[in-house]
Amino acid sequence: MNRLYTWNFLIAFLAQTAFTTTNSLLAHYSRWVEFLGGDVATVGTVSAVSALVGLVLRPTIAPWIDRLGPRFCWCVASVVVMLASLGNLCITEVGPALYVLRSIMSIGIAVVFASGLTYIALVTPVERRAEAIGVLGAGGFAGLLIGPSLGDLFLSEGVRTYDDFVWYFWACIVGVGISMVLVLSNQRAPNHSQHSPGWHPIAFLRTVRTYWPGAIMAVTLAFGACMTVPFVFLANYADQLPDSDLGPFFTVYASVGLIVRLGLRSWPDQFGPKRVMMAGMALFALGNWTFLFASPAQAWWILVAGGICGAAHGLTFHSMVALVLHPFPPEHRGTGSTLALMGLDIGTFLSAQSLGLLIERFGFQALFHTVSLCCIASIAIFAWSEFRKGSGPTPDESPIDHDQISEAADALADVVPRTQWTSRSA
Repeated sequence: MNRLYTWNFLIAFLAQTAFTTTNSLLAHYSRWVEFLGGDVATVGTVSAVSALVGLVLRPTIAPWIDRLGPRFCWCVASVVVMLASLGNLCITEVGPALYVLRSIMSIGIAVVFASGLTYIALVTPVERRAEAIGVLGAGGFAGLLIGPSLGDLFLSEGVRTYDDFVWYFWACIVGVGISMVLVLSNQRAPNHSQHSPGWHPIAFLRTVRTYWPGAIMAVTLAFGACMTVPFVFLANYADQLPDSDLGPFFTVYASVGLIVRLGLRSWPDQFGPKRVMMAGMALFALGNWTFLFASPAQAWWILVAGGICGAAHGLTFHSMVALVLHPFPPEHRGTGSTLALMGLDIGTFLSAQSLGLLIERFGFQALFHTVSLCCIASIAIFAWSEFRKGSGPTPDESPIDHDQISEAADALADVVPRTQWTSRSA
């Protein structure tokens, strides 16, 4: 068997971990928006705009990586993220510059993660590619364990100063810089195309229409809404409680998610990915309702919610993507993966601004109720669609086996993962 865990792979893993540490620092970004004078509604709008930019540009990124090479694109995008992070320190109020810089950061992050997955797919043995992508994803969980806790060192105090955010953004810059230096020290990826054909919207839409995966897309939208809770609004919610640190929440979230992903990795094969996905979305609903028990006297309920949501993430994401990919033939798996991840972006875009306005008017309880109900609604839509198929495949009759989920992982190497939550989509 060809060697997978070489020195080259280790450097790529460390580079991925360093970058995802920076990416997860952005869980604190809403505090920067509030420091500049914005409210929770503004936080939602900023997130929605950056998600929209990512949604529009996502399908165009992979051809450029094919044309220029993943290592080159990884480094260029890293420079873009560092410059945008530095640019944040030059603004003093909520305005167009804030939206532009946050969107640029989102684009750069998307390119880096797409480049990382593509690089690993090109430099590892074909027969062990899915394993390599899975281990690289563990680097995302590791970054999620480090980043939010690192941000707590600078921003956990109730009264924050400009100097606190100077340290915060320089931590982002240093993390990305370390990742870029590691990438530059690694070998070039072989056999990338110098003549990528580019992305044709009409062909993309025609393929999507031909192989439309059905009601599972409602689940991708709900999943995108779920991700706004920990990665967009949680910092604002935590500020209302005595202990505003985000690190403990993400430590529990990432640890449980990693344990569930690895420990229950055979569940989609045993029980069918449809059942596993629905169980995961039900856990997301339960986890969001669990936030409601948190109070200044019982802030530890946030950790309970983090554990439940982490388990939900560990069950849902790979099963959901595999179900989206199921009707797409191998030659169109890249299109199917792009569609799945665009669904997440659309869910974020549609929910972030409206949820921010909802919080501003009715409080955080409205956020948790709404997201939970979205999860339940997506399960109901999917289950009803399966019921209406009648004699069509059921979760027991036609499970997607482990090989197909591995193919889903392979296909993800050719598209752009969700920006603010690649760790969250690990």
